[in-house]
Amino acid sequence: MSQFFKNDAQLLVPQISYQIMVDIKVDEVLCINSSILIVYYTPGQCWQFRIISRSGGIFGEQKIYYSAAAALRMGLEWLRDEG
Repeated sequence: MSQFFKNDAQLLVPQISYQIMVDIKVDEVLCINSSILIVYYTPGQCWQFRIISRSGGIFGEQKIYYSAAAALRMGLEWLRDEG
């Protein structure tokens, strides 16, 4: 198993709430090595990232970042470690 799936990685099941979806701001969507990296902002949780893997799993952490650049940097690091 790659390092991407080790450490604190969690498979996240989306909980759809239309009120939350209205408040989300997507900053980046990148496709790298057949995985998708999304950096987004929500008022209650600041900046976060999620990765949709090649197999369709959604991964990320419950950590928050105080800038889009910081969330992007961590998401790219996760993808780098995957390879």
